[in-house]
Amino acid sequence: PVVNRALAWSEIALDQAWVCDRGIGCALVAGYGPSRRARRPQYDWFFAGDGLVATQALLSMGDFARARQELQFILQFQNARTGMIWHELSQSAPYLDWAGKYPYMYVHVDVSFDFISAVVNYVAATGDQGFVTSNWPSIARAYEYCLSVINPQDGLPRIASGKEGGNEQRQLSDELRLSGSWVAAAEGYAELATLTGHSADAAAALAAAQKARAAIAKRYWSAKDNFWISGYTRSGTPFIDKGLGSIGAVAQRLFTQPQLDLALEQVAASDYQTDWGTRSVPRGVAEYDPNSYASGSVWAIGTASAASAFWSQHQPDSAYSIWSTLPQWTALDSLGHMHEAAAGDFYHEQLESVPEQTWSSSSFLTAAVHGLLGLSAETSGLIAFSPHLPSAWNSVSIKNIRLRRSEFDASVAQNEDNVTLDLLNHGDAFRLLFAPEIPLGARILSARLGNKPVKVSAQKNAADEHASVDIVVPTGTTHLTIRYTGGVSLLPTTKHDLVGDPSSGVRIIKTALSGDTYKVLVDFKPGPTSTIQFRTAWKVRDVRGAAFRLVRPDVYALDFSTVSVPGDPQRYRRATAVIRFAGR
Repeated sequence: PVVNRALAWSEIALDQAWVCDRGIGCALVAGYGPSRRARRPQYDWFFAGDGLVATQALLSMGDFARARQELQFILQFQNARTGMIWHELSQSAPYLDWAGKYPYMYVHVDVSFDFISAVVNYVAATGDQGFVTSNWPSIARAYEYCLSVINPQDGLPRIASGKEGGNEQRQLSDELRLSGSWVAAAEGYAELATLTGHSADAAAALAAAQKARAAIAKRYWSAKDNFWISGYTRSGTPFIDKGLGSIGAVAQRLFTQPQLDLALEQVAASDYQTDWGTRSVPRGVAEYDPNSYASGSVWAIGTASAASAFWSQHQPDSAYSIWSTLPQWTALDSLGHMHEAAAGDFYHEQLESVPEQTWSSSSFLTAAVHGLLGLSAETSGLIAFSPHLPSAWNSVSIKNIRLRRSEFDASVAQNEDNVTLDLLNHGDAFRLLFAPEIPLGARILSARLGNKPVKVSAQKNAADEHASVDIVVPTGTTHLTIRYTGGVSLLPTTKHDLVGDPSSGVRIIKTALSGDTYKVLVDFKPGPTSTIQFRTAWKVRDVRGAAFRLVRPDVYALDFSTVSVPGDPQRYRRATAVIRFAGR
């Protein structure tokens, strides 16, 4: 019920953010908050970057018409001379020289890159190639602006003096996040160029993306810190704050798998994670201030992005434990709405935060659809449904799914030995790749589409496993059953905080199964919240690293409160539970 309510309120928040200004047009504003003395009313005006984040949520909820209108609105104010996409637009703009006398409109380099990626996502979700065709000159001009800031030596973007990237608090010459956005924009532009018959442009864009990918791994990784470098100062000094702003590099796979594993192990730990979300920088770095707006507070958009990154790396236990901290935000202040940021030490809103930030609600919704439910579409027309359902959820139903030109309802049910999919397709037949998460280490027995057997394959990862079936879904009803045996699943724990609470829940850093051994790496605080549970039909031979007890048939508890680790009992400690199974 808590999750359903938060998802419903996210859709309502997007509707409330849709504003029509008679002098400008209709689009999404960035949020709502008080003016606070001499400051502007926050954020009841238009930001293109915020609108692009919200557009992804509109696509996730199937509101294609408004997504198209938002993209068209953004193009309406594109810089005609440079092709640059604008940053922010006051609702007072019709009455003053906003673009000429004020420095806020064309200042953010990163928005142009993100715009191209947003168009790709729009076309993939809707199949609306007409939008690309009719707006191709403007899209090409935006890409030309991106090209204009690329350094010819390494193929990565540079931020000119007087302009900004994603980090508004520091004047950097280049950023990992911006370079990652360039890779996504170039790869996306290649897709759009291919769709519109511009094959030479597509080939050039792909070559640019490949060059950038090769340069990123060299320029932005710190072997000393086993973490990415956020960017470089104007003097050329690496800026290593371990900031969460570059978490998108994980889903893009801009580094090697060992490097990503090292970084994610740090992000999943208690220095970053709280019971209410992910800190923007971890405890322990010089920049950390739990009450700072940008250097230690917990942002909803950063938390959702972190969860999405873990889902993309097939680490669903960490992903869900992060994402599930956000539904409680809808009761933090303005009921039903999500703040911009919370403090990093105790659960309460950060003092500069606004009570409704549109991209907070948007990113929560998008992470649910693309990460938790694993729903997505490709420009080729393939629809993917790869849910990472927590093992404690017996079933989930999603109604009114819109992807491409398909509209359907889906219900997934799971238990200890099978998962079923029921579809009601309201439109034409479409191709579906259904790949639900199943218990880690399970052996797949069979798959049946109705009464007919179908081919099923296993996708095995260190921390999760999927059963994959590729089918054509006809108009009407479809029933699919996948049977398996064995496996182990971590049961999620959800902690709801009161304002003023410190963080105390177990942080799931990493889980892995190898042979007959299942390992769970955690940070914990000794006390009543230091227990987690797992489910398995396998016989447990022995457990090391935690107290162990049977809760009910096939469900066991691991209690870390008795683990002897030196240090302050009020601070988090590290422990590894090692479970060995018999007869594996």
